[in-house]
Amino acid sequence: MIEQLSALARETSSDRRRELLHAVTDLFLNNAAAPSREQGDLFGDIVRRVLEDVTVEARAELSNRVATVDVLPHDIAMRLATDDISVAEPMLRQSPVLSETDLISIAEDRGQEHLLAISVRDGLTSGVTDVLVRRGNTDVLRSVSTNESARFSQDGFRRLVDRAAADEVLRESLQRRRDLPAVEQQRLHDTMMEVIKVGIGDIAGADKIAELTHGALTRIEQEMKVARSQRLEARFLSKDIKDGRITLSKAVSLLAESERQYDLAQIFADLEGIAHTQIFRVLIAPEVSGLAVLAKSHSITPDAFAALVEMRRKRLKMTTEQARAEFNAYEQVDAQNAQRVMRFLKVRQSVGGLK
Repeated sequence: MIEQLSALARETSSDRRRELLHAVTDLFLNNAAAPSREQGDLFGDIVRRVLEDVTVEARAELSNRVATVDVLPHDIAMRLATDDISVAEPMLRQSPVLSETDLISIAEDRGQEHLLAISVRDGLTSGVTDVLVRRGNTDVLRSVSTNESARFSQDGFRRLVDRAAADEVLRESLQRRRDLPAVEQQRLHDTMMEVIKVGIGDIAGADKIAELTHGALTRIEQEMKVARSQRLEARFLSKDIKDGRITLSKAVSLLAESERQYDLAQIFADLEGIAHTQIFRVLIAPEVSGLAVLAKSHSITPDAFAALVEMRRKRLKMTTEQARAEFNAYEQVDAQNAQRVMRFLKVRQSVGGLK
């Protein structure tokens, strides 16, 4: 293999450089659990040399393949994460190599597409979300507000509630957050009251405004209570599944239909003994193969997996054809092979191979 790579390295055409990049990535990924010094040095050296000589498509292919690798050289992760959005998106969404400092720097420097990719990342710190909320457009704010694992500072929540005054979708997202501080809940409540009063005032006489406003706010408060109770219910779902009070497929369907990715990740993490962050990345990864293996290993029903695909379609903005292809990929996975893969992953994690 080393001789083949050396021969490819002497070629200067774009196609041969892409072939070289693909071959050295194969070598690196096949040993990503415990790469030798020679393999790591070879990968880093060749990638640094050829990245500038290959097309955006080739760099995007590389990014998709290495986005979840936790031993990827840091400088390469940063190079990909600051590239064209087609290259950067997988890294910004998933790469465990990127630190809080890295994400803040990218969010301060890059455009809205890069901010949107960061906004769906698992475990965002308040330092990162502060930048997203301050610099982000409507799409970024709507996205990060639905990221259940993201953390916000008091100032971040204040800015979100301020922006929610003119954005109904953002208001609905914020009212479902279980970590919204009481003072901001009240401000959101007041904002919604004003919006309702203005809307009712346009269509009703003055003598009806108070009555209609009270009824509308009562419904909103009930919806907020339901949203908060759903979060509490999710804490007990894993136990109910283990005790046989609800099937895993039923629980998956219910959570997927409510687009509760964070709770889905927690349930699978509890069942598998695999890190929650690892499961969450699988749920939102552009490539569905990991999720298909996870679902098939637990004999998730086709209907339940269809609900997962629909959740992903909305979050990842997939086409109907892409969603259909994901479902077909699930059907082609062999259950026994899927179970063997999951056992292997748990063994790797038990010896420190996964984070």
